[in-house]
Amino acid sequence: VWFPVQTEVAEVMGDTKVKRLHEYLIAPAQVDEASKLSQPGDVLVERRNWYVSNVGLPGFWPHAALWLGSADELAAYFADPEVERHFGGSLPRYLEDKFPLAWANFTSPDAEGHTMRLIEAMSEGVVFTSAEHSVGTSDYVAAMRPELDKLDKARAIARAFLYAGRP
Repeated sequence: VWFPVQTEVAEVMGDTKVKRLHEYLIAPAQVDEASKLSQPGDVLVERRNWYVSNVGLPGFWPHAALWLGSADELAAYFADPEVERHFGGSLPRYLEDKFPLAWANFTSPDAEGHTMRLIEAMSEGVVFTSAEHSVGTSDYVAAMRPELDKLDKARAIARAFLYAGRP
């Protein structure tokens, strides 16, 4: 009984900005630079000022996203014998075969025509987003590059695809 009410309240809080509507501290040039420097498996933490949801979320960084890169960037980065052995071929082929709907969403541009490069959970659920949408609508962003081998990063990305589309 409580969960639908909690879900609705959380969604409204997550989508309500009380000041500086449509103004962000991250400039388009910074989004482009971040896109050039990021690698599949990087973890981004983000903050969007003036959202009501910040009241109920602890810490300065209330949001995280996983950088995937474009489909081509993903393929190039994981063109690795160990990764291909584990997944029985290329990681993109594995993701497309195992998660066809998620792969279709990932490889389709967003409403503004931008390439999807991240997966994140937001009020709409677990979705693929573009750098322009995720990073570009933030006020602060920090990136972390886990010190893992490519196989561990590929496993993490494959696991993330399992959650795509969930509420």
